[in-house]
Amino acid sequence: KRLVSYVAACASCMLLSSPAFAQDNCAILAFEGGTSIINSATSIDGDVCYTDGVTSTTNQKAEDFDGTVRVHSGSTFSFTSKNFAPSGGIIDDGSMDPFLTQEDARLKALSADLATLGATASPGSSVLDADWMLSSAINDVAVVELTEVDYNSNVLTLDGVGRFVFNITGAADFRWADSTVNLIGGATADNVIWNFTGPADIVINKATTS
Repeated sequence: KRLVSYVAACASCMLLSSPAFAQDNCAILAFEGGTSIINSATSIDGDVCYTDGVTSTTNQKAEDFDGTVRVHSGSTFSFTSKNFAPSGGIIDDGSMDPFLTQEDARLKALSADLATLGATASPGSSVLDADWMLSSAINDVAVVELTEVDYNSNVLTLDGVGRFVFNITGAADFRWADSTVNLIGGATADNVIWNFTGPADIVINKATTS
């Protein structure tokens, strides 16, 4: 599972399901100068990466964290070890600086490129707030433009072996509670990306991938 369950305030970040999008498995990457706070996570599968100038403090907590935290020496990061203990540890000695600087630049360029893709599908409005099925065939990219996600006990079904890109624009709200991503027809989490092009409040509570 690469859809994390956590409460976060995230300024310009990406939830990266795929190693094809995020090298070395950064499941979450906060861009330079942004803010990302993980508060009361149920589970995280993958690395969390904080680039230069990122602020990540206050109530960091994750119950089940299978991954590593990579921290740029120029970021502001604090945590309590009993509440925030990734299986791969926390690397904050500066050794990750070249990698994080490179990833920040690479993923900003990718984010900008993805944001220019025209929408190929829509749930009927710019707000995703009801059960929906989206298909993507081999060699295709299904692109959805949204300003808000408000899921509560809903199901998002992704069907097919293509890729799925969700561009979340503006000062967005992303709220996900007791909801499920259902992958069918060969769809995998590796082919899904949520691209936040501006500051966003992301609240994920009890997310399931099946």
